[in-house]
Amino acid sequence: MKEPAQPLYRFGRWLFWNWFRLYGLRCYGWENVPSEGPCLIVCNHQSFMDPPVLGCSVPHRQVHFMAKKELFRLWPMRMALQGVGCFPVDRHRSDRAAMKRATELLNAASVVGLFPEGTRSHDNTMGPWHPGAAVLVARTGVPVVPAAVVNTRQNLEERRLVPGGPPVSIRFGAPIRLDQEELEGRDRVRYVLERLHRAVSTILEEMATAREGSAPWPSSPKER
Repeated sequence: MKEPAQPLYRFGRWLFWNWFRLYGLRCYGWENVPSEGPCLIVCNHQSFMDPPVLGCSVPHRQVHFMAKKELFRLWPMRMALQGVGCFPVDRHRSDRAAMKRATELLNAASVVGLFPEGTRSHDNTMGPWHPGAAVLVARTGVPVVPAAVVNTRQNLEERRLVPGGPPVSIRFGAPIRLDQEELEGRDRVRYVLERLHRAVSTILEEMATAREGSAPWPSSPKER
């Protein structure tokens, strides 16, 4: 079954989709996100705008994101984040509550989006990952969709949200489904982490070297 998107999430997806068109947003492979059932999306992290870019690029599913707990201190922001399905995480320690919530969502056949670097990079390269994503996969066995985003920092932060910079692009790779043997080894967390990191790195390399054509973009961000 597919989780119905929350009303505020649907509105935000429509709003950001139309706004990001001003920045020439190009989306590739969004259909790789399963239309139903649990799924974990892992992506590199460049900008505070990465979550809405990723979320509005998946027209057929709601994506739940972790957000740093500091954003939940003020009630207006807390209400908005909760209204779009976000949940808090302490980035400075191992947060069992956040991992429990992510596990609950995946067990409920939802989609969770993670940025395993835990912080933003300053260019189109990717830094080291925290192990949380691999722990979730080892714990739940859900399929993982690797994704990569480029130019969000250059276009949406350095230009102070003024259109005209390099086009923002996001690409989703084919789902990765690990078998039981891969999820049971002693070094399973390290193995899964390396495999997912390599998958996202490969997409970034392809985006850096390939000349992108017109994006296979849906006519609207409505539910299928």
